[in-house]
Amino acid sequence: MRTLLIVNPMSGARGQRWRSQDLPGMVQSWFPEAALHLTRGEGDATLAARQAVADKIELVIAVGGDGTINEVVNGLVGSSVHLGILPAGTENVLAKERHVPTSLEKAAAYLKEAPARRADVIRAGNRHYLCFAGVGFDALVVDKVQPDAKARLGAMAYVMTGFEQMFKYQEVARTATVQIDDGPPLKLPFWQIVVSNIATYGGGLRPAPRASMHDGLLDVIVWPRADLPGMIHQIVATATGAHLGLAEVRYLQGQRCWIETEPPSLVQIDGDLLGPTPVLFEVLPQALWTRF
Repeated sequence: MRTLLIVNPMSGARGQRWRSQDLPGMVQSWFPEAALHLTRGEGDATLAARQAVADKIELVIAVGGDGTINEVVNGLVGSSVHLGILPAGTENVLAKERHVPTSLEKAAAYLKEAPARRADVIRAGNRHYLCFAGVGFDALVVDKVQPDAKARLGAMAYVMTGFEQMFKYQEVARTATVQIDDGPPLKLPFWQIVVSNIATYGGGLRPAPRASMHDGLLDVIVWPRADLPGMIHQIVATATGAHLGLAEVRYLQGQRCWIETEPPSLVQIDGDLLGPTPVLFEVLPQALWTRF
């Protein structure tokens, strides 16, 4: 099978074991017949994946975090090229969701035996994603977190930035207009919305327990506006799925979702900023071949 390794040599936090090793050389030793591409900056993994499609590569292996995988997905969606992943990022949400080993060597062995399977992809505006989008607070945190803090602290950088931003964020009233498919628009006060293709999220949270990347649906969860203790209570409940029993938390499913907010809110997809609302989300059933 003609294979390309797309490796982000800068992914992950500085304390991770493999950061002191030759990551590209290590992964290529497990796939000696594969070609190697090292990413050079934002968007480069997408361009490399598109070229792989043009070159009739059969398997592209994304080596990096969820952001690197997202870029590769945007280059492969709708093609016959298979996607494999070696998790080398800060959170590795997709790998954990799909039970891919977090050890790179074990993940490589898993990938060599994994059967091919189609997966749904969600389109948000002109971008695509496999995991989740966030509207509101989490996108603000993505915007505010410092790259150096992320490199030093990993996932803890998001937690610390989140606590720094919470006090000011909860003071502003926000309303979302959410329309699922051809249903009536719903006007909902909110502080956080997730549009998900998978059940899990970073930080051990499980916001969309009914979600599957094989059901042809997107899952939309709206957390109602709350004071600071209420926000913290909702976050803790989301770790176990108990948030679905909280008053005014909305859980919606469909194939399309239009979200407009007042005031406009930032949107992130798989940990990278997309831009402000409004945004149309659409599920593309079975639009990507995967090896996980």
